[in-house]
Parts: sequence; structure tokens; C-alpha cells
Amino acid sequence: MLRRIAWDAAQLHNRLCFFISRQGLIDIQRFEEIISLTNVPIFLFVDNASEHKIKILELFRIISRTRAAVRIICAESFVLWNALCDELEPHVGAEYEMRYLAENEIDGLLTKLDLHDSLGYLANLPVDKRQSELRFVHGRQLLVALLEATHGVPFVDILTEEYKSIPSNEARQLYLDICCLHRFGPPVRAGLREEKLVPMRANFASLGVTRMQGRYSRV
Repeated sequence: MLRRIAWDAAQLHNRLCFFISRQGLIDIQRFEEIISLTNVPIFLFVDNASEHKIKILELFRIISRTRAAVRIICAESFVLWNALCDELEPHVGAEYEMRYLAENEIDGLLTKLDLHDSLGYLANLPVDKRQSELRFVHGRQLLVALLEATHGVPFVDILTEEYKSIPSNEARQLYLDICCLHRFGPPVRAGLREEKLVPMRANFASLGVTRMQGRYSRV
């Protein structure tokens, strides 16, 4: 999605945009040269911000020193942002969450997938069954719907990889606790967070686990 936003910004709005994928490299010297050679705003889109945190912080120092018109748009899952990106938090000007798909968005997504021959196994289902798959089976979440519906990748595999990427045993245990509460939906007292989760935050200070939220993706 971030790549598409960058493409639209460049093509539809004629902006100077750069996209950095997870495997990409932010070349500080080249960006510093670009900044010095142009007087137009620069938009840098960075996927998986935790992978590029050090370089992003270097860019912020250059931007501050040169007063350059540079906007950095990052995407990251909440668990990795909370665990690894605490130093980026002071620079965040706005947050956008990938929410559940609405009815019209489900229909629009299916139309686009069909237009570009990207329905995956959904192509073998009647139209009403396709809609049902996105509405109920995949819980309307865009990332879940696209991965599971078009490629047949179980969402549990995504969660497993995310879980394995958490850098401490304590944070992994907290991740499991939150997943269990979300999965089974038991009634929970309002004071649970203060009694159980907040004290645990002190143990995670070195990891930058500053907010505990059940949402999946952060941009």
C-alpha cells in the first residue's frame, strides 16, 4: 500500500518521491546531495521503519540542520514500532491506521483484483462467495484479506513471523497475552491495564515498548 501511495503522489500530484523497501538502502550522502540540489519538497516513503531506524534518524538531523522541506512517511506493524522505534516517536506528526474494510471497499477491492487477474483462488468462487470470504473469513482486514484471499497464505504464518521478530522473551509473552485477550474476548476489568500491563512497561523501557495496542499496522 505504501508503494502505491508513493506512486500516486509522484504520478498524480507531480511530487518528488522516493520509495525505500524493507531490503532497500537509504544512502545518506546521496540524499544530502539531492537536498542541496533541489528546492522542491521531497517525500521519502520508507517501508518497515524499524529496519531503517538509524538512517532515518540521520536524515532527521540533516533536515533539521538544512531546514529542508522533506517529509518522511513510514509504515510499520505496531509490535515492531513499539519494540524498536521509540527514538522515532518524537518525530511523528500524524498516524494512520489500516482499519477494517467497509462493504463498498470490499466490492471495490474485488473489482480491482478481477480487473488485474489477481483474484488467486477467489477466481474459482462465485461472486457472492468472494464477498463472503472477505467479509467473514478474513475479518475485513485489508492485509489479511489480500494475503489469504489471493495467495492462500494463512494469517497465522504472518503472526508467527511477527512474534519471532520480537527481541525479548518478556515482550513476546506480553504479545501472547494480548493475542489471547483479543482472540477469546473475555470481559476484562478496566483496571487490568494499570495493574498488569503498566508495571510491565518498566521492564521494557530499554526496548522502547511505550504503547500497547491491538491494532496491526501503523503508517
